[in-house]
Amino acid sequence: MAGRRICGEGATVGAVCGFFLLFSPRSLFLYPGFGLFAVGCLATAWLLPQPRLLGGVGFDVHSLLYASLAVVVGFQSMTFWVFAKVYGMRERIVPPDPWFRSLMSVVTLEAGLIVGAALLLGGLGLAVYALSTWGAERFGALSYPETMRLVIPSSTAILLGFQIIYSAFFVSILEIRASRPEHATVPDSSAKAA
Repeated sequence: MAGRRICGEGATVGAVCGFFLLFSPRSLFLYPGFGLFAVGCLATAWLLPQPRLLGGVGFDVHSLLYASLAVVVGFQSMTFWVFAKVYGMRERIVPPDPWFRSLMSVVTLEAGLIVGAALLLGGLGLAVYALSTWGAERFGALSYPETMRLVIPSSTAILLGFQIIYSAFFVSILEIRASRPEHATVPDSSAKAA
């Protein structure tokens, strides 16, 4: 009932939830995403050199794959925080945040493209190195754990590179303001044809 009074009589549950999510993007997206990203990065750095034993439990490339997954999901959550914050501030749903504006003045489209391209090239370089080690074995059987220690970081870097590039473009699109007045409508193309 309260949600309908805030968002209007025809509001759906999704619209009401989306409305409220714009007011807490830090606690919903940023903090859990950063925690997952940080844990994933630490676990990846710990598992990358060799298998580890902790309390009698062995951690190897399977754990490395899940640590890499944590990095990707945590990063996606943090970018969703940026999207929600930019949209909420642009539509004046949330108050302006000077700290966030100063952050976004540094995190520009160009910076996103440079960082994304660097990760993409680094991941591709690692993929080429993994392929060359396979070529050195005459494309025969490889040591599974050693190969996966090259392939998992390579694929993660490529994925994050693309995500950063596309996220930078999307934030740039979100920051575009319509230049036409509020009451202007889009002309009907079928009227011109008649």
